[in-house]
Amino acid sequence: MNIKNTLSILLLINFTLAHSQRTKVNKSCRCPKTELVSNKYGTIFEMSYNRKFVVCGEVDRDTEPPTFTEFIIAECGKKNIIDFWDENKTCEIKQESDTIYIKRLEYMPVGNNFQMIQTVWDTEKIYYTGDQVMRKKELSIAFKKYSKAQINAVNKTFESAKAGKPSELKMEMASKLLIAAMSGNPKSRQYLYDFKKKFKLEDSDFFEQYTDIIAKFEDWEKQ
Repeated sequence: MNIKNTLSILLLINFTLAHSQRTKVNKSCRCPKTELVSNKYGTIFEMSYNRKFVVCGEVDRDTEPPTFTEFIIAECGKKNIIDFWDENKTCEIKQESDTIYIKRLEYMPVGNNFQMIQTVWDTEKIYYTGDQVMRKKELSIAFKKYSKAQINAVNKTFESAKAGKPSELKMEMASKLLIAAMSGNPKSRQYLYDFKKKFKLEDSDFFEQYTDIIAKFEDWEKQ
């Protein structure tokens, strides 16, 4: 065998090995097959000891930092997912050391004149203890409580509203009642629970949104 042929064979072997290694790396960090998302590849977060998490789903890279919605998180190389966040949840995801922080963003009426502002509602941490994946969630919303005048205005709006079918405008009222109740007003708290009956939320398109508002308040009370 001449030198030219030997070099050709060596180059072919090197190319084959390099290609197989790249394929192996890609396969080890592919998104698990699931009906929840269709991605083959996602965003990878590398941990110590060559462990990795992959986030697969919708990513909005026009925001700073990028935001994720309707996504899963899994350990690279594992078939099972850690969890799924649906289309109603928009999150920022970042890594510090060996911990992933998932910050859920919500529009809340906490700005001037009840302006809806996107703010972090809760933060979930995903990390390892030994070989076990651990999760810990805590509320992280920081807001200025409503003044007495603001609380009175919100309560009067509910009292004067005519009973009937729900609407986007009425759901904004529910969000304001949530913040008023979180500000410590017992009447706002009662109105928040009365809201479902007064505006006939059962079997409406707004029932899931209202349920989420109530869940937020109950999480707040558990603190």
